[in-house]
Amino acid sequence: MQIQSLYIDDYKILKKFNIEFSKDISILVGINGSGKSTILETIVQIFSDAILNRKSKFAFKLTYILRFEKSESQTDIIAVELSSLNKGSEITYKVEISGRVLEKKFDIEKEFGSIYKIYPSNIVIYYSGLAEIMKTICLPHDEMLSKQYREGNIAAQRQFFYFEPALFDIILISLLSFEYGNIPEFLRDKTKINGFRSITIRLKKPDWAKQKLDKWWGARGEVKDFLNFLNTIGTPLIINESNEQQKGRNGNVVMEAFQNEFLNITIIGQEKLFEIREYFTEEKTLFKMLNTLYIDGFWDKTTFNFVRENDDKSSFSLLSEGEQQSIIIKGLTELLTSENTLFLFDEPDTYLHPLWQRNFIKEIITFSENSYNISNHFLITTHSPQLLSDADAGKTEVKIMEDGDIVKITPKYYGKDICTILYELMGGVEKRNEIITKRLNELFNLIEDENLEKAKQKYDELSSLLGEDDSDIVQAKIQIDYLEEEQNETDN
Repeated sequence: MQIQSLYIDDYKILKKFNIEFSKDISILVGINGSGKSTILETIVQIFSDAILNRKSKFAFKLTYILRFEKSESQTDIIAVELSSLNKGSEITYKVEISGRVLEKKFDIEKEFGSIYKIYPSNIVIYYSGLAEIMKTICLPHDEMLSKQYREGNIAAQRQFFYFEPALFDIILISLLSFEYGNIPEFLRDKTKINGFRSITIRLKKPDWAKQKLDKWWGARGEVKDFLNFLNTIGTPLIINESNEQQKGRNGNVVMEAFQNEFLNITIIGQEKLFEIREYFTEEKTLFKMLNTLYIDGFWDKTTFNFVRENDDKSSFSLLSEGEQQSIIIKGLTELLTSENTLFLFDEPDTYLHPLWQRNFIKEIITFSENSYNISNHFLITTHSPQLLSDADAGKTEVKIMEDGDIVKITPKYYGKDICTILYELMGGVEKRNEIITKRLNELFNLIEDENLEKAKQKYDELSSLLGEDDSDIVQAKIQIDYLEEEQNETDN
């Protein structure tokens, strides 16, 4: 899947706006309010209105290409155009396949079996902070999916995946279920997790429940089968009328009910999680099951007891924001990729260490190259110069946003040092006076030269002047903390 062009007539800051894409990884750079996130928002709104058969919220034209497998031996590339002439009008279609153009929904349904085949198979949305408007756009899709699950339609797919904080635990459990491949190495390298002693998943009574907990509140289909399976491979369900958790229970899976309101599922040891994953055959299917529990209103919270790398005695349960963000991004790419996936990442580097920021695009490139017979498009917004320094210009493209428009000339960025990128590319859109620009350049030069003490002094001066939430100040703080951590490790 690759978006080729987008035209927006009039929506928020975007007026008569045109943008074209030609690479699998597209990076949007610009200060807050320049229009980067609005582009992601319009794309999600367009697909949502089309899938729900609603009238358009604004006039637009969106073109993209998809892979379509006619059979095991034949794959076609189809070109799709969605458009709306006016706000509030019907969305029209043009689908080109094998030299033919289809414009009527009936003909498209007949050709592909379902009109859903001409949309991305997955639209994965990740914001470093909460985005209520994205959540609102995706909500009706989740509600329809929940209803389909309860009606027994286990084949229903979640086309829109908007990441919410509660989903972090589901992603991490799914990554911990990987026994082989590069995921266990990733967890050790990025988070020092070398497995876990226990995971306790707390489920709650869903709003729609019609039965008691011993009947899983009336769950049907896959959810009922999954809970029955868990109840057979460990300690049988314990009905506890008090709120006191029972002690000294043996078994690798312990299921304990609390007053018909909560169900604690404790998985003891990673080997047991591997056994649970085998029930689903693969990690992606386990993830879908856990995600179903969330969509259907069961999920409450999770408690982890991790094992540290190369340490059989100590354990821990807390992860830094940077470690969490790294896990989220890895999980989204590994667990949600299918044949035609659109990834919309809004400032995914916010809390990452500078070294991780440098490697971020390189890892995305590697992932895309290793995704055999899968077509993905990554559309990423950022403030980070580190993110761009390893963004291979042959495989990525950078668009600079300013006041709702694209800056026509993009400086070369691949392989340049951070300060040069800040000055040439990112500084080109930052509307600051010359004195502040000069002082910020001095700060980042001090960081680049690893002059920690003077960098901290300059940081204190500028943070008191610009505020700690200023985008450049946030980036400087991350880099200073990382530099200080490196120097402390060297000293020790």
